[in-house]
Amino acid sequence: MGLFSSTKGQKKKHHKYSHGESMKAMLRDELREDAGAAAATGPTAAEEAQCKAEREKIHKKKNWITRSKTFQKIVEGAYNAVDLDSNGRLSAIEIYAAVLLVYVKLASQIKGLKPPKMSSIRLHVRQVSGSNLVDREAFGAIMALLLQDIAARVAAHVLMVLVIVPLLAARATKYIWETYDLHDMKYMSPAICTQVFSLVGISVALPQMYAFIEHNIGKLPWMKRKERTD
Repeated sequence: MGLFSSTKGQKKKHHKYSHGESMKAMLRDELREDAGAAAATGPTAAEEAQCKAEREKIHKKKNWITRSKTFQKIVEGAYNAVDLDSNGRLSAIEIYAAVLLVYVKLASQIKGLKPPKMSSIRLHVRQVSGSNLVDREAFGAIMALLLQDIAARVAAHVLMVLVIVPLLAARATKYIWETYDLHDMKYMSPAICTQVFSLVGISVALPQMYAFIEHNIGKLPWMKRKERTD
């Protein structure tokens, strides 16, 4: 056969989902297969009782953010959005997608918040569910575990924005004004200079500091010990 030979008699191969089947339906079938495989190896009665006790323990240790109605709505919305097969349980793919949705919602309000690693999510799934499938209660417990330190993060951010950054800006302004004798300036006052320093600190310095801490926090000795114990 030559290079320009006719392909008239050849049949084209089509994927089973190429005619009228959407990607959502294709994914739904895969999720049902995963759910069936996970259900076949579900937890025993003893494991189920242990997971239930663990969920109750987590519920008692929730912080003021994970207890709030706003947070519960975000978690509930993420759960409903990814439950494509509508079976009331999330598979591994759906769990990770739901976690990402929650983090995307929270990251718009809490700067420097990054989603967890897949290994951390799997660990918490086994801890509260005992299998690869989670229901609404178990997913709420997983999010409470992943965000157990979020209250301290928010409190630290508020403290930085409302107290520490303005205080440092005021000290810097005072030092500049006294060192360079700028009391006779017409177009700049100490109050305006303090506001400028505060805005620069909040919008530029704080995000860089959060990124540095996030990148290096795993190198701290007590964090390494915590990872080994987990």
